Amino acid sequence: MSAAIAWIEDLPGIPPERSFYACTERHHALAVLVPFSIALPWDKNPAPLLALFRVNDAGGWASLSILHDTADHRAVLLAQADDAGLCQWLAINGIGWFDAASPLSLVPVHIPKPWGEEIWFTGIESRGVSCALPISGQAIPLTWLLSAMPEYLLGQHAGDWPVLLKILSPLPDAGFGDLYLELHEEKREVYIITGVDRAAWPDGVGKIRLGVNPDAVAEHGDEQRFRDAFAAAAQAYEVHRHEVDAWLDQRRASDGLPANEPVSPVWLRSQLAAQPAEWREREDSLREALDSFTSLKPLRVGDVVQVPLRVPHSLQHGVRAVEFQTPVYERKILAFGQKVLTQPHWDSRDGADLMLLKAAIEPALPVLEQSPGLQVEQVARFDDFSVQRVSVGAGHVRTGEPGSYRVLMGLSGRLGAGIARLSPEQAWFWPAALPFCVEVAQSAENTVFLEAIPA
Repeated sequence: MSAAIAWIEDLPGIPPERSFYACTERHHALAVLVPFSIALPWDKNPAPLLALFRVNDAGGWASLSILHDTADHRAVLLAQADDAGLCQWLAINGIGWFDAASPLSLVPVHIPKPWGEEIWFTGIESRGVSCALPISGQAIPLTWLLSAMPEYLLGQHAGDWPVLLKILSPLPDAGFGDLYLELHEEKREVYIITGVDRAAWPDGVGKIRLGVNPDAVAEHGDEQRFRDAFAAAAQAYEVHRHEVDAWLDQRRASDGLPANEPVSPVWLRSQLAAQPAEWREREDSLREALDSFTSLKPLRVGDVVQVPLRVPHSLQHGVRAVEFQTPVYERKILAFGQKVLTQPHWDSRDGADLMLLKAAIEPALPVLEQSPGLQVEQVARFDDFSVQRVSVGAGHVRTGEPGSYRVLMGLSGRLGAGIARLSPEQAWFWPAALPFCVEVAQSAENTVFLEAIPA
């Protein structure tokens, strides 16, 4: 192998991975350097980048580094004479490398919410983009890797963003930690409960508001009257909330706080203590009237909630959940006990007309595989992706064929794949082209993880 880095000019519309394999010089080169750019919908200017493929003895790629495309970076890289010097320069500059035989370790982005926070592991939005952590060096945006290696990472789903994995972390406060009451027409989502805050739920049993109250439907005589009554109750509550929120906005401005960003519950609580007493009484009365239209479902750690389309739902305060969902931003906000920061109005009337009044009862989780040291349960199966809960015993291995990417989240124990390790509330992106093989060490405890696979 010659001590040279092969250079390939940018080919518009051709991902770097294809340029790498089309480069015959790679068989004699130390590495292949490919310029490329990505343009996200919310960015006006494409980001110019360099993909550096270190070549293995068979002419494939052993590792990938991605860095900003600058004249200095080009000059230094193209002048490298050997692999040791190349690796040293990358290390000095904090530029990591991703191994061809390992999953991507995901680095989440934390998104503040009025009710707490969302922790996105595969999030790709203007509000935040998740990252991937190389074996050494600094984390880089997941979008860089997906643009450089779409076929290797996504397989037949190249061109699509991956299934969205996130953690919902509501505040334990009943006044501020309940999520939006909302429904979806397209977005599929499933919750796996991982924590119930004892400060909010002393018996360890939390709640989710899910579906309509059948007794309330019966009381109103027919479905249309129920829908109309729900919409009227929600609209009355919305009028009240707008009055309170406008009053709070004045106080935000006085304290120099932004109007449309989450504020701390401590600040909110101190301000609401000064509101007129009749507002508090009205809040409780209107909220109680609206809540009577929906049902509460108890939740314990380990429970699974598949949210059907067009069914109103609201995870309650202090209940922590892993969520897998289709990566689309689509919802109807029916009601919320705080200011809605993302839109100026609720969607109560439209939502009332759309909501499903008779949702299917969730079946027990079917067991897909059962053998010594292995159990696989079907958590959810939607048109566009499925989620499984996998339990692997100490000293056992789970394998699978390449073909589809996988998004993994650890729940308990410790999972291994080569030198990579997955602990609870950590996540991997498993490339579509990489044969699946994970193991639990003989000395480790039994391990449970979640696995999402696109359809």
